[in-house]
Amino acid sequence: MDSEQDPEQGPNTTARPQVDRVAPPAYDNFHAGLGNTGLPIPPPATNGKFYFESQAEETIELGLCPEPPYHPNGDTGPGPQTWFARLKFKCDNVPQLMREGLHWSLDNVQWEDGYMDLKDRLPEPQSILDKIINRYCLGYDLTHTRHYFLRDLQVPSRWIAHLQVHAGDIKDLSDIRLENISIDNICYTYAFSVGENKNIYGYETWDLESSFNAVYDDTPLEGWWPWPKKDRRRRLA
Repeated sequence: MDSEQDPEQGPNTTARPQVDRVAPPAYDNFHAGLGNTGLPIPPPATNGKFYFESQAEETIELGLCPEPPYHPNGDTGPGPQTWFARLKFKCDNVPQLMREGLHWSLDNVQWEDGYMDLKDRLPEPQSILDKIINRYCLGYDLTHTRHYFLRDLQVPSRWIAHLQVHAGDIKDLSDIRLENISIDNICYTYAFSVGENKNIYGYETWDLESSFNAVYDDTPLEGWWPWPKKDRRRRLA
């Protein structure tokens, strides 16, 4: 969903649009109605086939955890967490999402494609960043993974996305509710150019002064871009 909503609105508020937080949809209502007749036939569970078969590149990644370190004491990264998530976007035009805002909500989630990988191992690394995150997750025994897949609702879609949530306990994965995740959970965000994968955007909660946007400098960005915001151009307090 691409409309903006007030981050201060509660879970069941629909009167005003929301910007930075996931808008809780008719998530509970949907599940409550599963036993009713007359519902549309759901799509088959294909484990994110539409995402993995897409030839588009992964050009945006958000790292999320329960308690991001805004001012860590000497550590360069998040400390121990009960879960750690990576939200990867395949998008051919990152500057467009910078100008229009990076927005997603539960309406974008392709629920039938979700699954859990309980093999007590992490996905094979395909990049240096993958190796860094895998090393972190292995260090804290976050080796079970829950997968979600998302799609932009505009036609044609500007992006598709893959959310991987790593945890050490199956119950922690089962208890994950996406409506409880917000921009406040972001610990890093990186964006890359198409082709050579050059860094064009960087944000880390443990090094706020090194945030950069190589495309639009400190122009405020909307939605799930954590920096810069209109009221905090250089530093998140």
